[in-house]
Amino acid sequence: MRLLALDTTTGTCSVCALASDDVLVHRSERLATGQAERIVPMIGEVMGAAGWRWKDVEVLAVGVGPGSFAGIRAGVAAARGLALAADLPCFGIGSLEALATASPSMPVLCVIAGRQGRAFVQRFTGLGRPDGPARSVDPEAAEALAVPGDRILVVGEPRPVAGEPAEIDALLVARAARVRLSQGSRPGRGHELTPFYLRDSGAGAGAGRPLVGQRS
Repeated sequence: MRLLALDTTTGTCSVCALASDDVLVHRSERLATGQAERIVPMIGEVMGAAGWRWKDVEVLAVGVGPGSFAGIRAGVAAARGLALAADLPCFGIGSLEALATASPSMPVLCVIAGRQGRAFVQRFTGLGRPDGPARSVDPEAAEALAVPGDRILVVGEPRPVAGEPAEIDALLVARAARVRLSQGSRPGRGHELTPFYLRDSGAGAGAGRPLVGQRS
């Protein structure tokens, strides 16, 4: 399975080309702004380094949030356009779901720093299975979701809870897509890709709408 993944949800602009479980090319850059301008050229660079044409790509995966509103929009818009133009099946991968793949063999509480002191949080059991939905909560509520023995991964500064600093990028998005495929999930189509802001951005955010390939 040749899978191309991209992510711009949390301050990195990244693209990964995966063939089965082998990482062929993985590029990631820290960008405070400008993800929309950088992501498409980076996709071209990764495709060239992998020696791929669009006919070689079998599945596209993109991080859909929660995270940075501008970053989410940039990544989803790029993936949607490419998926429609190349007629590619695609997965919309939640940022917290992607982060959970960094701890595949033990329970993990995944936390992303949000605005105004809020935290995006979701707990996963072994094998990346969610233990409840993603939530936007205050730091005290986020800490209360942890179970003794959980690994806690935290993205963003200042960290809303104590835990290991982590980053989300296209490699984790690719791994999450591989997990879905291994569990029998089927990718959707480009027009189904929807940002997952988790709270209203004030600009028509799609919070609560279904994600492509989302498990029930």
